[in-house]
Amino acid sequence: MATQKELPVRPSEGGQLPAYKTPAPFHDIKPGGVAFQQLQNIYGNIPKDQPFQDNVQIKDEMSFFEYMRSSASSATAPFPEQDLDHPLSSYYISSSHNTYLSGNQLYGSASTDAYTNVLRSGCRCLEIDVWDGEESGTSASSSDDEASISTGRPRSDSKRSRWSRMKAKAANIRGSSPRPAHRQTTSPHPAEPGVDSNRPLASATHPNHDAEPVVLHGFTLTQSVSFRAVCQAIRDSAFVTSDLPIIVSLEVHTNLDQQQKMVDIMNDSWKDHLVVFTSLEERNLEALPSPSSLKNKILIKVKGIHNSQTGESSAPLEHVTSRATQSSSGEAITAATASSQKKGPKILLALSDLGIYTRAFTFRHWDQPEASMANHVFSFSEGKMFEMHSDPTSGPALFKHNKKFLTRVFPRGTRIRSSNVDPTFHWRMGAQMVALNWQKLDKGMMLNEGMFAESQGWILKPEGYRANDQVDPATGDEIASNKGLLDLRIQLLSAQDLRLPQDRDPSHRARIKPYVQIQLHVDTYGPPGQGKTNRRQSRDDSDAYGDEDSEDKKYQRRSKTARGDSPDFAGEVLSWSGVADAADELSFVRLKIKDDRALAQDDLIAWACIRLDRLQPGLRLIRLLDAKRLPSTAFLLVRISKKISSGVPSMSKSPPLSD
Repeated sequence: MATQKELPVRPSEGGQLPAYKTPAPFHDIKPGGVAFQQLQNIYGNIPKDQPFQDNVQIKDEMSFFEYMRSSASSATAPFPEQDLDHPLSSYYISSSHNTYLSGNQLYGSASTDAYTNVLRSGCRCLEIDVWDGEESGTSASSSDDEASISTGRPRSDSKRSRWSRMKAKAANIRGSSPRPAHRQTTSPHPAEPGVDSNRPLASATHPNHDAEPVVLHGFTLTQSVSFRAVCQAIRDSAFVTSDLPIIVSLEVHTNLDQQQKMVDIMNDSWKDHLVVFTSLEERNLEALPSPSSLKNKILIKVKGIHNSQTGESSAPLEHVTSRATQSSSGEAITAATASSQKKGPKILLALSDLGIYTRAFTFRHWDQPEASMANHVFSFSEGKMFEMHSDPTSGPALFKHNKKFLTRVFPRGTRIRSSNVDPTFHWRMGAQMVALNWQKLDKGMMLNEGMFAESQGWILKPEGYRANDQVDPATGDEIASNKGLLDLRIQLLSAQDLRLPQDRDPSHRARIKPYVQIQLHVDTYGPPGQGKTNRRQSRDDSDAYGDEDSEDKKYQRRSKTARGDSPDFAGEVLSWSGVADAADELSFVRLKIKDDRALAQDDLIAWACIRLDRLQPGLRLIRLLDAKRLPSTAFLLVRISKKISSGVPSMSKSPPLSD
């Protein structure tokens, strides 16, 4: 006979379990409300002589409500303990794209608060785009005057004036005053069509040695923030919620002098958090270390360069020492003089050397020397990942690569409003870092929440996706044994305390018409190299809250519309039968409650996303997040039935309910 469970008791701040007492309510079920009355009726039908769900003994109505108010009744199972001793490549890592931005990609503000917020929300991979800092003073640079003299033509300020006006308009849109323009020296190379020459450039002819690097989205109207302030913000929040390592992905657009300043600032700000090789033997990596061995460490992802002392393979960048190196004539090349050469080095060795376990290289082909280095990182756009997935050669090669080595995926550049990729596709390809725009609540961010909820931002991949996993001898497939047929049934009973949609006044509360929309996310692309090749990628920002494209709707269900902020859904059932390719660690149930509006887009009221293996059957309460991704007191009372089995998929699936 199984041992009966007591109601859970959360540890005190000191980590010790106190003597048992009735825990504080996890779900605030209000007496007299619809949910309360439904639970009273359910209690009346519970056999009192046998354990209830979760093997909890219900003695009376009070103990029943204590259980339902506790975290034990949650539809989301507690996050399981996981092994943190596998190599870094064996984990999914909660990741951010253009972390510094608080708005869209064209004129949003850069802010240190963005780093603080994502780190305290569980993000463990950040991005910093670094550019040359402002020049001191407001006068035109000497290079501008020299250009005027050499050409015999007066210098025109028309482009700069237009750019300043555009920046002022962008500042007005942001609701702030325009910052001084980033005055940069003239590029020694012609500007690309449509690109203003006064925007930050990777190498300037006359770098300002007093300025410090800044962080912004290059060639846009985004507002900047200092690189030093960003590093300090990361230092202050990096290990508040987790002691597991963070990865800082650097996009370097600065000249060599500014790169040295970056090195100095990171060493000053992060000090003991940086990883340092102490011997040549440590440099000769054969495998990546584990997260548990890198607690409280900051890993720098930065472009790698050839280093003859380490025996590493050559990269497309030239060798540069931290302050000086030797030219072909034997003369020393300092950072300042090298930056003025037309074809000078692009990255400083001192900066590249910070990429200990996360050294970035441009992907060219699977046989390039860097592809066998244990510490290399390849970055792919979302479009490249789709292209490679469908290729019979590249798809399996990419999946195999991602078992032993790190990969980062970033959104395509046309996602101007900061919409997100569907991370589940890339996780199924084994990519560890799927960079998302955390300022945008849409399908991508909801799924990210479902994957990493209650974790420390590192999730061990399923079997078959990790380094050293073996091929299934029966099928010859590394991941087939993890998939099955899913039968899922969710009965909707009621909700409580739904918050008003954003920008709605209190008088709208009586007019709320909520309905529940549930999306099941399973693999619809097929195995790498054997999958569909003509899948349409979702449009940008078609729905502020991440509605699915038409090909996902066969897995979408919708309830009837109810009334009020604590609606009764009358036991309506939403179900899925015989859904194939359901891998419970990489499938998700995403739920949204919306306000049904006849003549406008339906407003998001609340939502939740639960990974399938953590979805608990039985009488459950789903805690809901609001439209700002913040916890709320709202919940949804449901009954859940879930079964995953192997076999041939059923052809009789429940039809989706129309919107």
